[in-house]
Amino acid sequence: MSDIRSIIHANAKKESKLSWNWYETNVRNAAAGMSAQKFFGDNRAHQTKNIVPGDMVSFFYDPKGKDTLPYYDTFPMILPFNADKDSFTALNLHYLHPRVRAVLLEKLMVYATDDKLTPKTRLAFSWQTLKSASQFSEISVCVKKYLFKQLKSSFIVIPPKEWKYVVWLPLCRFHGATNEQVWSKK
Repeated sequence: MSDIRSIIHANAKKESKLSWNWYETNVRNAAAGMSAQKFFGDNRAHQTKNIVPGDMVSFFYDPKGKDTLPYYDTFPMILPFNADKDSFTALNLHYLHPRVRAVLLEKLMVYATDDKLTPKTRLAFSWQTLKSASQFSEISVCVKKYLFKQLKSSFIVIPPKEWKYVVWLPLCRFHGATNEQVWSKK
C-alpha cells in the first residue's frame, strides 16, 4: 500500500510541477501587471460567449443569491453538461481538492469524444450518467447551476491537452470560506 501512495505522491508532484510550468507560460507571465479584464481581452483565441457542453471553461461570476450562500466561487473552472436559454449546469472542479479533481477528470475521460485530445474533444456525459454511476461519488459537492445574466466575463475555453495540468492550479476564488474548508465539505 505504501508503494501505491509513493507512486501517487510522485505523480501528483510531477503533475503539479507541469501545472506550474503551464501557469507560468500561459497565465502568470501573460497577466503580470494587468487586470483580469485586460488578460481576458488579450487572450481572445480562447475566449467565447457560447458555452459548449463537454468543454472545460473558466469565467468570472457573481452569484445571484450570494448574500444567502455560505460560500461561493467567483472564478469557476467547470465542465458544463446541460444548458438552456437562461442557465447552465456544470461540475465546478474548484469545489474538489486538486487531487480529487485529477482523479475525477481521469474517470471522466472515458466519455472523451476522442483520445487524441484535439481542440474539438469534448466530454460527452449527462447528469443521468453521473448520478447513476457509483464511480462518480465525488461529484455531489461540485454540481452547480449558473445563470447567464450573472456572468461577469466571457468564457475562457481550456484546450483539452491542458486539462490534466489546469486541474492542479490554485485558481479558485472562494468567498465565505477558505479552499480547505470548502474541500472538507464532503
